[in-house]
Amino acid sequence: MIETQRLLIRPFQAADEKQFLPSLMCSEFMVFSPSGALDREQAIVRFSELVHGPNEKCLGKLALIEKQNTNIIGYCGIEPCEIEGRNCGELGFRLSLGSRNKGYATEAARAILAYEQDRGRKEVVAIAEPDNVLSIHVLFKLGFTKVCHSSYLGMPVILFELTM
Repeated sequence: MIETQRLLIRPFQAADEKQFLPSLMCSEFMVFSPSGALDREQAIVRFSELVHGPNEKCLGKLALIEKQNTNIIGYCGIEPCEIEGRNCGELGFRLSLGSRNKGYATEAARAILAYEQDRGRKEVVAIAEPDNVLSIHVLFKLGFTKVCHSSYLGMPVILFELTM
């Protein structure tokens, strides 16, 4: 588990399914996802991927839990990604609508990046849709540089990278 001032960051557990599945089916939560909001069956599959994603090579996406009320407000982490002919670790984060614009994404991502740097990771990429100005702002705050415009799963994106 990783702890920040306001968050507990830990792997998803099977017991989180009831609380978190509605987020994966919510259009506002999934607004900048190539798939958009998932139906129930797709959400169950994605939740299973979140639970089983962490391994020795890749952290996976981890649950972000507000310390003050223990609600899961989203996720942040690093998953395998293939983009521009490269296989790399991709930092991603997604927050519930009520948790945006409060610095949680930056706080969580900084903690994840520090953890991964301690594990020996030297580089990470991130992708954002051109209209996702909030995520782009977070990536610049974290020190990422814009590499190029690209496409990911048929979605136009901007590719960013960070050397640690």
